[in-house]
Amino acid sequence: MKKKSVIKVRGQYRCTIKREDGTIEQGEWKNTIHADFLGLLESSLATPQDYALNNLMTAVEYDDGGGYNTQAGKDGIALSVHSDSFSDGAVTTVCSLADGAPTYSKKVTGIYTGYSNTILNANLGWNLKSTAADPPFTKTIATPTSWSNITLAVADELTIEWTISFS
Repeated sequence: MKKKSVIKVRGQYRCTIKREDGTIEQGEWKNTIHADFLGLLESSLATPQDYALNNLMTAVEYDDGGGYNTQAGKDGIALSVHSDSFSDGAVTTVCSLADGAPTYSKKVTGIYTGYSNTILNANLGWNLKSTAADPPFTKTIATPTSWSNITLAVADELTIEWTISFS
């Protein structure tokens, strides 16, 4: 009897907060892989697609319908924030691809700092919408299976490492 080939898609994310006073808070969780992403994988078998992540990490105020997103059309990590004076903040992102038999993975790392905000949620996806929306992407790759609001001071630094693996 022949063995069937199966591709498993898994994800996880890690949050690290470096507080202004030097303390460090960390947590790591699995995430939900969305049907949007699985549909994109399936459609790419019939038609070549470009689903590369474009090195984006941005804050998106979509919780109360405020704000205009200047990063529209990009892909990567979007943070839902709430603050009286909304700002994208100072963000940097690094993407890396690790291939090792039998697993291939893509890790997106984003750093958010420089503003006092409450982070309400995070999403990984393609094609960020131009106006406030929930979800913020036209195609969502993954969302956290659990998330607790994170309140940041101006000098705090939030690092999110999001890894999607295929095996």
